[in-house]
Amino acid sequence: MKKIFIFLTILFLFCQSKIETYAFNLVSNYSFENGKEFWATNYSGVLFDILEDEAVEGTRSAKITNNKTSSFGVEQIVLDISSTLTYKISGWIKLKEPYPEKAFLRIAWYKSFDASGSQFLTEDTPVATPSSSWQKVELIKNPPVGINSAKIRLLVVNGSAIFDNILVEEFIPPSLTPTPPPTETPVLNCVGQACLSPTNFPTQNSSQQTHLLQHLSLIKISIFLRFILIPKQVKMSGWRFIMTMILLLI
Repeated sequence: MKKIFIFLTILFLFCQSKIETYAFNLVSNYSFENGKEFWATNYSGVLFDILEDEAVEGTRSAKITNNKTSSFGVEQIVLDISSTLTYKISGWIKLKEPYPEKAFLRIAWYKSFDASGSQFLTEDTPVATPSSSWQKVELIKNPPVGINSAKIRLLVVNGSAIFDNILVEEFIPPSLTPTPPPTETPVLNCVGQACLSPTNFPTQNSSQQTHLLQHLSLIKISIFLRFILIPKQVKMSGWRFIMTMILLLI
């Protein structure tokens, strides 16, 4: 019986615990642990290197150098995009000195199923601020109607930056705390001119207390009468007299 009780307790606690929901990352080789696999430069003048000595996740990251004043870098095709979902595009960027003019992520939406043809729309994350520390940039967007694929681009303008942990995933907002029901206005129970608030309504406990007090009163009266009716020639012991007086004073 004890084992059954313990099992039911554990099962109840498990059912009551919060279940975390994790989104699926659509980017392959998102932290460059497999080198340059799935990534390609989008301009011949871009330098694309894999670093072994610094990373946000894992042991590798990607260093991208573009000395042009236009934004170029590397990109990857992202399939299975649905315009009915919301996506979070995020990544980590670390700027190299001298700091580039810009370093950011860009998502390009396509109506084709394989990101071929002309892009329909592009949207950018905020640019990384001038700093030599890792910083996260992100963007939450709904694709336009009719979008079926995308390209995620890691872009730099006139300089070098390191990128790591690139994600394109469905955005699942945190569950909202349910709104508590409105508090009902208490109704007073009025009899004649006397009104009882809800906190003063008679309850079963208060009724029991009333009966107890009535019994105590009867006991006091009985003791008092006995004390008076005791013949004067009968002496009462000291301790009995003291106990009698205490009972009368309670």
